[in-house]
Amino acid sequence: MCVTSVAFHPTEPNIVAGGYFNGEVVVWNLGADNSEYLVSTSEENSHREPVTQVQWIKDPKSRIIAKYELVSVSGDGKILRWHVAHNRQTLKLLNGYVLLGKNAPAALKLKETENDREVGVSAVSFSLFEPSVFCLGSENGGIFSCSLDRTGLPLADFNLSCELLRLVTSSVEPHQGTVSSVKICPLSGKLLLSCSFDGTARIYSINQDELPLFAVDPGLGFLYSAVWSLSKPLTFALTTGDGHLLIYDLSANQAAPVHKFSASPSSRPVHHVTFNPAQLNLLATGDQLGVVQIWQLSDAVTRSDVKAAQLLESFSSTSRNQEV
Repeated sequence: MCVTSVAFHPTEPNIVAGGYFNGEVVVWNLGADNSEYLVSTSEENSHREPVTQVQWIKDPKSRIIAKYELVSVSGDGKILRWHVAHNRQTLKLLNGYVLLGKNAPAALKLKETENDREVGVSAVSFSLFEPSVFCLGSENGGIFSCSLDRTGLPLADFNLSCELLRLVTSSVEPHQGTVSSVKICPLSGKLLLSCSFDGTARIYSINQDELPLFAVDPGLGFLYSAVWSLSKPLTFALTTGDGHLLIYDLSANQAAPVHKFSASPSSRPVHHVTFNPAQLNLLATGDQLGVVQIWQLSDAVTRSDVKAAQLLESFSSTSRNQEV
């Protein structure tokens, strides 16, 4: 079975969630004596297309003791929330949402006949500051701000055990290709980083302005993954279709990356990059052939300073279009 997405549990590293190409969502216990999964979705409640991302999120209702739920998104346009029972024998579908053509911004120029069709979801990111707020990237280039608190009449005829709700609160100027990654800033919560197969990376102000505050085209083809630094404001990493890892530090240079590394020995697409949440100067990349590399960055691009903090404040409080 082809695995298309994985995510470690935030506090239990032996628990891993995964999504399959056939739309199934599973949870494994790597500490168990055998490699079989703990729980998996039923055929009735599975996605109908490949799972593009799974992510553990904090239950918005949990207060003193953090409890976690699982969210899965897919090319079938559905966003599903799951609860892993305490006995870890069941994966219960709590509720779900759907992204429809009618949610797309006018700039995408969808036909009226596409209004009620599902739009494939390619990426998701939840805010660390407001647990119910998240952003979606879509296969048609759209980027959407959403809320788990969104209410309204449920949508029917999706063949699930729960009704699906609308979830979009706003959208921004779309990319011209599939959105491969979206990340809400972990140091602000007001900024969104995206990258796309159109070859550009952008920074948006969430719920404030449709136009990007910053955009860059490295000129290296498809961009596959984008991630914010967890320590230095407005520093982020991108991976490319020709095998490169790019490090941008906007407080030092807004026109070009401060570092460019070859991250694939065979110059294959680098599908993913992520920072280490414990050792903030480390990040990992993985390419199309499964080659994983660990990178150590210098203090200059991982330690915050006054200039970087001031620039973050400027980006977070300003609506403007700055394209490089």
